[in-house]
Amino acid sequence: MEMETLGIKRIQTHGEKAAAYMADAYARVNRAPSLCMAQSVGAVNLAAGLQDAYLACSPVVAFTGKENQINQQRHVYQEVDHVNPFSAVTKYSA
Repeated sequence: MEMETLGIKRIQTHGEKAAAYMADAYARVNRAPSLCMAQSVGAVNLAAGLQDAYLACSPVVAFTGKENQINQQRHVYQEVDHVNPFSAVTKYSA
């Protein structure tokens, strides 16, 4: 909600992949950067949707959440590596 104070409009989608497709379309139509986000559980779904944006060089920024460092590597709910799936479809992933 804090981003809305900066003028960033929040749009909720049914799924993470759809969010990536919508961000790609927005970036292409407006010729401006767009943003999509997912929580940790849906991060890999978001990465799958970024493939078209990556291949088209669309300026899409994607954010994901992740468990706190103290909870990582303890097999928490749907904990998966985020770096490798995003490295394949982004210019930079950290």
